[in-house]
This record gives sequence, structure tokens and C-alpha cells, in this order.
Amino acid sequence: MRIKFLDKLRGLGRCTSGNAVVLVALGLPMLIGGAGLGTDVAQWFMWKRELQYAVDQAAIAGAWAKSSSKTSVQLTYRARALQEYNANLNLVGDFDDAAGPTIALAYYRTAPPTADSVEVTATATKSLPFSNMLTNRVTTITAHAQATWQASADFHACMFALNRSAKSAFKMGNSINGSSTCGAGTLSNNTQSAMTETGDSTVPLGSLVARGAVDQTFKNNGDLFGNQPNISDPYDGLSAPSAAGQPVRTYPATCPVITPASTTYKSDGLTWTHFTYKYYKGANSSNWTLQGSYAGAGYIANYWSPTPQANYSAGVWTPVANGNYTNGIAFAGRSAIASTTVGLQAESVPANGTAVSISGSGSNKYWRLPSTSTRDKITAVSSTTTPASDGIVHLQPGVYSAMTFACQTELTPGVYFVSGDLDLGANVSVTSTGGVMFVMTGSAGAIKVNGNSNVTLTGITATTLINNYGYSSAEAAKIAGMLIWDPLSTSAFTLNGNSTLHLSGIMYMPHRAATFDGTSSASGSCIMVAADTIKIEGNFSLNNFCVTTGGSAMSIGGSSADVQLIA
Repeated sequence: MRIKFLDKLRGLGRCTSGNAVVLVALGLPMLIGGAGLGTDVAQWFMWKRELQYAVDQAAIAGAWAKSSSKTSVQLTYRARALQEYNANLNLVGDFDDAAGPTIALAYYRTAPPTADSVEVTATATKSLPFSNMLTNRVTTITAHAQATWQASADFHACMFALNRSAKSAFKMGNSINGSSTCGAGTLSNNTQSAMTETGDSTVPLGSLVARGAVDQTFKNNGDLFGNQPNISDPYDGLSAPSAAGQPVRTYPATCPVITPASTTYKSDGLTWTHFTYKYYKGANSSNWTLQGSYAGAGYIANYWSPTPQANYSAGVWTPVANGNYTNGIAFAGRSAIASTTVGLQAESVPANGTAVSISGSGSNKYWRLPSTSTRDKITAVSSTTTPASDGIVHLQPGVYSAMTFACQTELTPGVYFVSGDLDLGANVSVTSTGGVMFVMTGSAGAIKVNGNSNVTLTGITATTLINNYGYSSAEAAKIAGMLIWDPLSTSAFTLNGNSTLHLSGIMYMPHRAATFDGTSSASGSCIMVAADTIKIEGNFSLNNFCVTTGGSAMSIGGSSADVQLIA
């Protein structure tokens, strides 16, 4: 029996007519299962792609809303994200996901509490026949997206370094104090450190903007905006006032002294002389006697020279040099006449001359004693009043070869063109009665702020630029507030020592390296600086690097809004 059974099996093995049916029967469950699983996986991928696209668009829409400068739009970022999410659902829109997407702010470049990105997370849940049969569970698809934003910005600065490539073009640190929240920046595109902080101070600076890299330690000082390509020199292309036709002036060699006001009288007039004679008889003047009448030898009658007409009201009178006396009038060197009235003046007291023997001898000797007097007629009187001097040098706008303030000085509003050094002096007060501007016209002139300098100056006004220097309203508005315009000089500028500046205005020195250190301070007003490089160190105080009342910080450019999908 056993042999017959084996023979049957061998016979079946040699028979091929039924093998295909058996193989198909055995593989059919695997074929059906593979097809079902493939269909489910394709569904999962389709759901995932749609859901991912929806959350991507939602995150981007929410980030664009946050990048807007309009607060109302920023506050509706959730609504905008949800709107885009719903608009991009088709297949998974009716799945069992009642909670909807989760939309929240997150931190990408920044730290709390300032978020800079929008996160959207969503799920889609649904049962598929084959996978559910195998697992007895529903399928849940999850999608996540994160988009960061950078809002559009207009950048301003009170301290701006104009060098386009230097490392540490703007540098600050050590023991500086105070605050300057109107911003700092540089045109330097240095990728290592265009703006460098030595140490890790917390002095407020507002926004820090550079074409290159900004040290991350500055995050304790304000908002960082590195790698900004659209910032520029705000005064590039503008023209300084021209010195052509301006008066040439000099600073006085000696300081004025305080003097009271005085009046100087100047008169035109005529004068004549009255010659009179007395006759005496006697041996000498000790025993002679006055003769009532004498007509003998040596007699001379009284006369006027030149001869006037009756009552001295007219005549051929001799002109005399104009007098120039204070509080009175005199002619021909005589002492002053205490009158300034035009007309005939009283005759002067006669002055005796020397007695002359004219005849006789002994006790019968006759003497002639001459005497003279004068009388004046004033034909015109004028007076000049010299005002009191306050001991201050009052300067006027114009062209100066150099300016060294050695005296107490007050400047009249306008433009002062200086081809040499501008020395703000030491131990003297320098002030302006209104807006002024110093235009450095040479390439080697130094600007000196010495120890103990006490300077109070205000930048020029738009009105002065329009009325006196031919600027249009638009041009004047861009230059208004300029205190120092120095387009050529390359020598360093340093403010240190014990100097005290009370300044309101802009110092534009595009080729100078500017250093602020020591115990100096820009106090009492607001100063802004644009220089080739800027270094602030020592114990320098930043308190009044600020915006003047009614003015604005230097406008240095801006950036457009930007959104990036990062996850």
C-alpha cells in the first residue's frame, strides 16, 4: 500500500495540468492584501500632502500678517492662518478632526517674550477598510509647519559709521554709560563684525543696523539688524553751501573789554581873536599906573582879527579844524566849551601877554601890555554814541582762514566757512544766538574740542538756508540741523578730557575717524554724528546722543517685509 501511495504522489508530481490553479489559490490572499495595502498607503500620502500644504499656507499667511506694520493686521494672524488652512482642504476637509489646526506664535531667531514665527499643527483622522481590518484602528495623519517673519522697517540712527568695509567700523564698550535709544549703525559690510562691542554693556542704543555682521552681544543693547543691503549715507549727493561771494572775516587778535557806552561830539565852526592893549606909565610893573588914555608913540588900537561885522553876527572868520571831544566842543586846541548849541559862543577870558616898553625913560617910561581873547561861532554839531561793550566777541557769518575761540564768543546765525582749523577753545564760553553751521572747506583742517571747553551751539535752520543761501524747501529740510559739514578732512576727531558740549545738531564728517572717550559728555542738548568710523569708550556718557525737539534721527534706509517657511 505504501508503495502505491508513493507512486501516486510521483504521478501527481509529473502531472503539470493542475499546478497553476494551486499556485494561484495559494498566492491569492497575498495579492489581495498587497493591493489593499497599496491603496491605503496611497490614500495616506494623498492626505498627508494635502494636509501639509494646508498648514504650510496657514503658517505663511499668519507670518505675513505679523510682518505688517498695521497692528490690526498683526492681531488677526490666527484668522488669516485659519482662512488659508480651510481654503486648501479638499480630501481631508470632512475627516474626524473637530478641534481644527493649532495656531500659535513661536521663537526662532529671538527669545521670549518676542516671538518671530508662526507654528501651525493639524491632524486628519479616518478609517480605511483594509488597514482597519488588519489593525482594527483608525488612521491619523499629522502635519506641522513653521514660518518666520521679519517686518518691514525704516532705520534711523544718531550714530552712523560710513566706512563701507572696515571691521569694527562702529565700536563701543568699556565703562560707557547713559543711553541713546535713537539707533546706531554702519555701512560696513564686514562679515566678521561690522559693529563690535568690547565687553557686554547694557547701555540702550535702540536699533543696531549694519550691512555686515552685528555682534550678538549687542542684543542686550537693542534690536539687531545685520546684513541689511538697503542702508545708505543720508547726506550723500547733497551739496554744502557755497562760499562764493561771502564776506571774508577774521577772528579778533585781542579780546574786547567791558566798557560803558559813550558819546562823542563833533562840531564845525569858525573862530576869531580879539587883541586888546593897556598902557602903563612908570619905571616898572611894580610902580607903574594905568593910563586912561594914551595916543603916543607905540600906540596900537584894539582890534579883531579878522574883522567881524557888528554884534559879531557875521564876518570873514577863520575856519578851524573840527573838534573831536567828549562832552564838549573846542577849537584850535583850546579847552572844551561846555555847550553843544549851534550859534555864537561867549568871549573867552582875556589872557595877558608880556609888557613892552614903547617910549620914555625912568618914571616917565610908557609900557604896552597886550592881551587876547577869542570868540567862536558853532555852525554844526553832530554826535556819535559808542554802545557799551559786553566783553564778548560777536562773530558774523562769512569766510575764515581759521577759527580759534580764545575769547568769550557769540555767533550770529548763518554759515561759517573755515579753510583751516576750527578750535573751539579752552576755558572760554562759545555760544550761538540761533542756528549755525561750520563748513570745513579744506582737507587738512582739524576740529579741536579741548579740555574745559564749554560749547553751546545749535545746528542751522531750514529758514536760514532758504532765505540766505538759496536752498529749496526740500533741500533745506534734508540739511536742517547740520552743525558741522566736513566733506574732505581725513584727520581724526577726538572728544575727550573734561569738555562739556551743549550741542543740538548733526556732525557730518564722512572721512574722519571719530573717537569719544574720557569723562566728556554731550549733555544738555542732542547731538548726532556721521563719521568714517566711530569709537565710543572710556567713561563717556551717551545721554544726549538723541533727537532734537521737533526733529528726527538720521534716516539711513530700510528693509522690506520678509517671510520664510522654515519647518
